[in-house]
Amino acid sequence: MPRLKVIFHVDEISKWRLVLKNLKNILDADTESKLLVEVVANSHAVKVYDTTFDSDIDTDIMMALHRRGVIFNACGNSVKLYELNEDNLLDFVDEVPSGVMHLAVRQHEGYSYIKP
Repeated sequence: MPRLKVIFHVDEISKWRLVLKNLKNILDADTESKLLVEVVANSHAVKVYDTTFDSDIDTDIMMALHRRGVIFNACGNSVKLYELNEDNLLDFVDEVPSGVMHLAVRQHEGYSYIKP
C-alpha cells in the first residue's frame, strides 16, 4: 500500500492547539506507519516558530511530533513580513520560500490538504 501523504495548513495562532491535537490523533491512528505528514505555517501562525515569541503554545509538543516524523515548514515570505530572525526559528523547522506555493506543489503531488 502506498504511503498516505497529508499536509496541514495553519495561518492563525489560535489554530495551533487544534493542529497539534490533530497531528497527534492522526499519528496515533496510523498503526502501520503509512503516513507522511507535513505542516506549513504562514501568516501570523509562523510567529510560533520563533523562539523569542511569547506564546502559550507548547513547542515541546511540536518537537515530540517532529521526532515522530512530522515535518514543520515556515513560509519564508511570512518570516520576512514579520521580520523574524531566521536564527531564532525552532531548530527542527524548515523554511520554504512560499507557504502557499509549497501547499500547491504538495497537493499536486497527491498530499491531502487539511486546514483546521
